[in-house]
Amino acid sequence: MKSNKFPPKKNVAQAMVEFAIVLPVLLLLLYGLLEAGRLLFMYSSIVTASRQASRYGSATGLGLTNAVPRYQDCAGIKAAAQKADYLNAFDDDDITIEYDNGEGVAIDPLVSDDECLGDTDDGIHPSSDNTTRIVVTVTGQFYALVKLVPFPDRPITATSSRTILLSVPIEVDTSGSIATPEPTLISMTQDINPSGIGQLVTVEVTVTDGASGTPDGKVTFFFKGAPIAGCEDLPRDAVTDTFICKIRFYEVGVDMPLKAVFTPTDSALNDPADIEQGHTVTEAAISITVEDNPSLSIPGASVSMIARVRSIYD
Repeated sequence: MKSNKFPPKKNVAQAMVEFAIVLPVLLLLLYGLLEAGRLLFMYSSIVTASRQASRYGSATGLGLTNAVPRYQDCAGIKAAAQKADYLNAFDDDDITIEYDNGEGVAIDPLVSDDECLGDTDDGIHPSSDNTTRIVVTVTGQFYALVKLVPFPDRPITATSSRTILLSVPIEVDTSGSIATPEPTLISMTQDINPSGIGQLVTVEVTVTDGASGTPDGKVTFFFKGAPIAGCEDLPRDAVTDTFICKIRFYEVGVDMPLKAVFTPTDSALNDPADIEQGHTVTEAAISITVEDNPSLSIPGASVSMIARVRSIYD
C-alpha cells in the first residue's frame, strides 16, 4: 500500500509558507497592542499632569521655585505637570493655566488676571470669598512610532480645576466644652521672722489667678505638718482681701516649716495651691513676779510665796 504522507522536505516548505502568511497578522496584532498601550499610558500621564498642576496651584503657602503664592507661581505649576510626563508628550508651551470664578463665570479683569503668564504673575488675585478656581489644561500629541497601519496622529487634552482657598472659617461649639482651671498664684508674708517665744506673729497669704483675680476658697495653715488651731479653713479677709493667721510659737527652732494650703471652692475654675516658708523662733526675755499671801502678817505667821516666770510677750 502506498503512503500519502508528504516527504519531509515538502512538510518544511509548507510550514514556512503558512508562517509567512500568519506572521504579518501576528506582527500587526502585536504592534496594535503596543500602540494602544502607549496611547493609554500617554493619556493617563496627561490627565495626571493636569491634576498635579492644579493641585500645586491651589495649595497654600509659597511656591517651591519662586517666593510667591503658589497660584502666582506659573513656573512651579508647569514644573508640577512636567513631573508626570514620562513619555515627553508635552512641553511647557502645551500647558495653559487659567482662572475663573466657577464654571462659565469669568474673572473681572479689573480685579485679577485670568491667565498665568511668565515665571510668576503678580496680577493674579483670587477672591477672598473662595470662589476663584485654577484651571490647568495640558495637551499632548500622540503619533504612531511605525507607520505600519494608519494610526492617525491626534491630540490628547486633559483639564483639571481646583478652588483656591484663601481662608476657611471655622465655627467651634463651646457649649459642651470643659473649662480649664485657671492657674493659682499664692504668696506668703510674715510680719516678724524670727520671733521670740510667745511673740504674736501675723502670717498673711495672698491668692490670685489670671482670670477673676481673687478666686473663691479657703486656706488652712500648718506648722511642722500639723494644722494650727484657729487657722483652719479660714475665709478671705474682707478688708485686706487676704487670708490672715495670728499665731504664737512656744518652741525654739530655726527655719521650722510654716505652710499654707489653698482649697478652691470650685476646682473646675481654679487649681489648689500651697506655699511653705521657714520660721525661726528664738529665746525671749522673761519677767519674774513674786506674790506673797497674805501680804501683811504677824511675826511667826505662815506666808505663801508665789514666783511667776513669763515671757515678755505673754
